[in-house]
Amino acid sequence: MSTEIRQPAPPSDIASLKPLGSLELQVMQIVWQREEVGEETTTVRQVFEGIRTVRSKTAYLTFMTIAHRLRDKKWLKQVK
Repeated sequence: MSTEIRQPAPPSDIASLKPLGSLELQVMQIVWQREEVGEETTTVRQVFEGIRTVRSKTAYLTFMTIAHRLRDKKWLKQVK
């Protein structure tokens, strides 16, 4: 499974998206910040490094799990 992720095009019914938890929101904020500067994809490693200064005790695998959950909730799309 690739670790590259990107935000898919917003659905026509934004209300259909499931709400985000606090760590999920932090991950999405990193993805959105990278998109604002023109990055099409973001790796889980880039998210991990971006949040690491604030959440130094959170493991890399935690971010892999969050990325998969965000994919399942349709907030992210996995790039293979």
